[in-house]
Amino acid sequence: MARFLSLPKAGGLPDRAMSLVRQERGAVLLTFILFLTTLLLVASLVVDLGRVHLARAQVQSKLDAAALAGAQQVLVREWRIGGRLVCALVEIDPLQGPVIARQTWDENLALSGLGLETVSWHSYLEPAPHARVLRVRAQVRLRIGAWGVLGFPWASWTAQAEAEPRQRAENPFTGPVFAQALRPLPGGWPAPAAEWVWNFPRAEVTAPSGWPVTFVRVFELAGPARVTFHVSGDDDFVLWVNGQSIVSGSRPEVRSADLDLWRGRHAVAVQVTNRPGPGAPAANPAGMILAAYDDQGSLLFHSRGNLSSAAGRPADASWDWSSYSPPHPDWAVYADSGFSGSWVSNPLALAGYLQDAGFTLVGGAALGAWLQDRASAERGPRSLLVFAQDVVPESAASSPSPTAPVRRFLDAGGSVLWLGDVPFFYMGRPGGTRVTWGLPGLQGVLGVLDDGSRWAATGQAVVPTAAGAGYGLGAAPWWGTPASWRALHGDLWAQPLATAPNGGLAAWRASYWPNPPEPALGGGYISASRRLNAPGFVRVFDAPVSLADPALQAASLLVAGQMLGWYSGQAP
Repeated sequence: MARFLSLPKAGGLPDRAMSLVRQERGAVLLTFILFLTTLLLVASLVVDLGRVHLARAQVQSKLDAAALAGAQQVLVREWRIGGRLVCALVEIDPLQGPVIARQTWDENLALSGLGLETVSWHSYLEPAPHARVLRVRAQVRLRIGAWGVLGFPWASWTAQAEAEPRQRAENPFTGPVFAQALRPLPGGWPAPAAEWVWNFPRAEVTAPSGWPVTFVRVFELAGPARVTFHVSGDDDFVLWVNGQSIVSGSRPEVRSADLDLWRGRHAVAVQVTNRPGPGAPAANPAGMILAAYDDQGSLLFHSRGNLSSAAGRPADASWDWSSYSPPHPDWAVYADSGFSGSWVSNPLALAGYLQDAGFTLVGGAALGAWLQDRASAERGPRSLLVFAQDVVPESAASSPSPTAPVRRFLDAGGSVLWLGDVPFFYMGRPGGTRVTWGLPGLQGVLGVLDDGSRWAATGQAVVPTAAGAGYGLGAAPWWGTPASWRALHGDLWAQPLATAPNGGLAAWRASYWPNPPEPALGGGYISASRRLNAPGFVRVFDAPVSLADPALQAASLLVAGQMLGWYSGQAP
């Protein structure tokens, strides 16, 4: 019997096999497409990130070029693409110069953290949706151009005019210990060696207020590390690392931050602003403290109490610090090597010190015009002139008269700080010659009576009054046993700041605004309490001293600060 075998239908098993093959091929192809897509996305991301970093470098280099060229602002045109990328064309404002940069790419945004502020904003038609005019802003005036030297040339931190190296000031870099500021940190402050620091001598007692002081340090890591920063300041403070604002706070809190940093050099800056204190005028301390640790708990660096070798402490040359203030148009110091002086020497040393504090150096020929420009109710009350030379130049007073420019300046509310010999005893002319007016010069210009009968003997101690203590008088080496003193006759309307043993006034302040007294009459013209803190003429010492003495420089600035109201927070 024949046996028939049953064969599968054509297309059965082979169809299923082919289907499986096709599915497998589809999966492989899909995987390949996904892989290729991922690769393209990663490549695109890498390219975008590269463009962002390149953009930041390009923008920064152009900002540096603009700052070096003296540009005050730049124009930025931006195109948003896909809601993500921004194309920025950076150029000097057309009113100030040619284009300094071409197209750069940025991802929200290359301009961030570069210290720019918007001056104006304008809408434009396509293809430029909008544009911003940005000011190239120098936030900090460094004594040493650390950024340019060390590879961190942020135009937002370094004013190019201050980029040249300067000799370090030999004044103490010490500050107060604000114990209450260190309590909030769990476990206490971790770096006992760290010290409060400031750029103003005797800052643990008082320091100028109202403008920022910045401390800068560059450190190097041997490899990638997580760095922990602990920082505090009196009063408001901001920690910057590599140009980026990290944390901020105010006294009495401690702020901490952990950052993952790469191998190489890094720049740290702490900007602190001392605010006017509510207490006594001469008690407004300031300070900054910082410590940095790596991820192993090792101390990398900290704030140290001295940038010089003063006070027997080791020098710490690793920190740079900012000067006190940008120049103020109504603060001036008179010193001129072409004019003579009397008791004091090295007036240009004090002038340079006060320039760092924001004062403008004015020479003898230009002083009269400076005084006349400020002899008004609008500018007088906010103006201060420091005489670092104790011979008045002819442009400020050509004759011993109450019509002299310096007296008109006082009558309009201006303030004068006089250091040295009897005021207006001499008048100086270009070339170093001088005319002796004697005591009639003091009486004629200021209306102050002094017959010379109570000039204090050399080497006698003087006693600061309560008002004098408010000006900082009493701190060595000014107000203890000076080498030489001569005292003014005690007119009632001249407020005593320090008295000599014979009753004469070793230091005094005469007020001329409002309602100036009649010249040479004396009497009760300054009895009203509202005039005790009015502007006026302050004379603080008469001794043959060198104004290159750092302590005398600091004391001069302390008195000037009180006259300007730095320590009370109010206009004098």
